[in-house]
Amino acid sequence: MLDFLAEFFWYLGDFIVIALFNGLSRRWNRKQEWFGVVIKNKRRRGRSWEKYRYVVVFRKDNGRRKRLRMDQWQASFYKSGWRYHKKKGEDLPDYNSGMEYFG
Repeated sequence: MLDFLAEFFWYLGDFIVIALFNGLSRRWNRKQEWFGVVIKNKRRRGRSWEKYRYVVVFRKDNGRRKRLRMDQWQASFYKSGWRYHKKKGEDLPDYNSGMEYFG
């Protein structure tokens, strides 16, 4: 019984640490502001119960890539080759700011 409780609290601690890092990374991403062009809009292979199965890859103006996970409804707004603006305080780029990019 003691082994079961020890293992339970071990996994519970792992879950708390993962949730903490996930929350901190989302908070960090909310503070950023950037412009980027959509390179890929693809469906991830994997578990069928995952909420965020789609990945949209952006190339930011500084040349770095940014991968954002989202659901199918959100991913349908982003078109390959279009440029979008991610504003401070928001999780995803504004899909109304999209325009074709010829550069």
